[in-house]
Amino acid sequence: PWRPIKLKFTADQVMAMFAEPQAAFAAARALQTDLAATLAPQGLTVGIGLHSGMVVEGLVGSSGTKAYEVIGDVVNTASRICAAAGPGELWVSLATLAAVGDHPGETGSLQAKGKQDLIPIRVLAPAAPD
Repeated sequence: PWRPIKLKFTADQVMAMFAEPQAAFAAARALQTDLAATLAPQGLTVGIGLHSGMVVEGLVGSSGTKAYEVIGDVVNTASRICAAAGPGELWVSLATLAAVGDHPGETGSLQAKGKQDLIPIRVLAPAAPD
């Protein structure tokens, strides 16, 4: 039901870019629950990070090779948040929560590589099953 604009695979990480933070948040919450159930029998876990904002998008490369990419500080920040998320956790920047509405969780901050200021985040527990 969620249609990301772009999927990017890097090692064991997947970045999905959405047009609206609400769609990204809904997909992240569903993945948090669904992936846990799918991966648990194999002894695997996943952490999810979510951040939103303006990005630079378009074709990048050379005359011989071009690829549609998204780049910028928001992409880097999202990657740092994702890398910090622990097993089963969904870390959401407060900037994203401002766009999607408040959700209960533990509020904290992340000191990320390349960032002078702390990134305010909220760690959300898995949603209760319907």
